Amino acid sequence: MEVIMATKFRWGILGTGNIAKQFARGLASISDAELVAVGSRSRESADRFGDEFSVPHRHSTYEDLARDPGVDAIYVATPHPMHHENAILCLENDKPVLVEKPFTVNASEAKRVIDTARERGVFCMEAMWTRFLPVIAKLREIVESGEIGDVRMVQANFAFRAQFNPESRLFKPELGGGGLLDVGIYAISFARMIMKNAPVEVYSMADMGKTGVDEQAAIILRYGAERMAMLMCGTRVTT
Repeated sequence: MEVIMATKFRWGILGTGNIAKQFARGLASISDAELVAVGSRSRESADRFGDEFSVPHRHSTYEDLARDPGVDAIYVATPHPMHHENAILCLENDKPVLVEKPFTVNASEAKRVIDTARERGVFCMEAMWTRFLPVIAKLREIVESGEIGDVRMVQANFAFRAQFNPESRLFKPELGGGGLLDVGIYAISFARMIMKNAPVEVYSMADMGKTGVDEQAAIILRYGAERMAMLMCGTRVTT
């Protein structure tokens, strides 16, 4: 009897920062996947990352990674404002792409990425890891079963107190800093998952810090008659 060995899914990582390293460590625990390539904006950075995680193929440009025929999919791990450009680069080279959250920094960028994926017929997804936690999967099962009745209100918050550093990406507007894009999207994604559709009304209030980014925010989303979500997020408060 002939035994056919399954081929491992070959990943490339675009970016070499902290979140890229976390992804590489997680990927090492997956038996049917492997990290085969990394792309950076410099040879030195690509080689350092490659040495740390034993990556065989190191690219000194994102374009070279996107064109690598030995890569099955690419994880985009660059700063927030670069996500749409990097994702489109991968999609235009017919590479399925997993984009680190937030997917993009605004709706128009998100639309361009989605339109490109649909036009090319290539898989594209936001890396919203919380959707796959066992407890969240169980919660979704309970809600969909009707066991707790119709959900009319959702409350969610995600905030932490970061040490203020104007050079940190959390506090730099040009790097997509602020609580909403860093952790607020988890609460918004959670509400969307439970309510199953987009809100029809949005109300929000935020405290803007010294560098011009939101350090804490409160959000109310209305999903039609008798259905709403109340959300909070921040990078200078602990919840």
